Amino acid sequence: STYSKARVARIGNLCYHVPETLEVEVTVELPTVPPTDGDGNVTFEGTDEVKGDGWTAKKDDEGKTTVTITNSKNLNNTTLNCDQITIGSAETSTTVSNLTTNADVTVASGSAIEGGTFSGNVSGTGTIEGGTFRGNVGSEVKINGGTFTGNVDSTKINGGVFAGEIPTTVESTKV
Repeated sequence: STYSKARVARIGNLCYHVPETLEVEVTVELPTVPPTDGDGNVTFEGTDEVKGDGWTAKKDDEGKTTVTITNSKNLNNTTLNCDQITIGSAETSTTVSNLTTNADVTVASGSAIEGGTFSGNVSGTGTIEGGTFRGNVGSEVKINGGTFTGNVDSTKINGGVFAGEIPTTVESTKV
C-alpha cells in the first residue's frame, strides 16, 4: 500500500484513504427567547449561562438571574421572570416589544421599549415608546408613551398616561 500511517480504512479487499480534515456545513438554530418553565421563570440546566439569538441569560453566585438583550425583537408575548433585564448596550441599539416581566429593567442609551407589561422598576438612559409600567421609572429615561402606575422621576416626558406621581417640572409641553 502507498498510503501512510493510520489514515487508511479497509472494507473487505478495498482500501480507502481517509482525509486528514473533513469539511461539513452545520446550521444551528438559536432560541429566540431564553428557556423558561411554565410560569415564565428563566431556567438553567446544569449551567449558569445560556445564550441565544440576541440574548444572554446568566445566574450569579447568589442565584440572581440577569438577561441581556442585544438584538431588537418582538418577544411574542413572552413572560420572562428574572431579577434584572438589560436592553441594549453602548454598542447596540435594541428595541424590545411584547414582553411581560417582573424584573427591574435597564434601557441603554439608543435602545427602547416599544410595548409590554413591566412590573419592576425601569432605569437607564434609553426610551419608553409604550407599554404598561407598574414600577418606578428613573430620572434619565425618556418617555414618549405608555401607561404608568408607579412613580416617574423622569422630566423627559413627551406623552403617556400617569396614575402615579411625576415631577412638577418636565421638559415637554405634551404632557
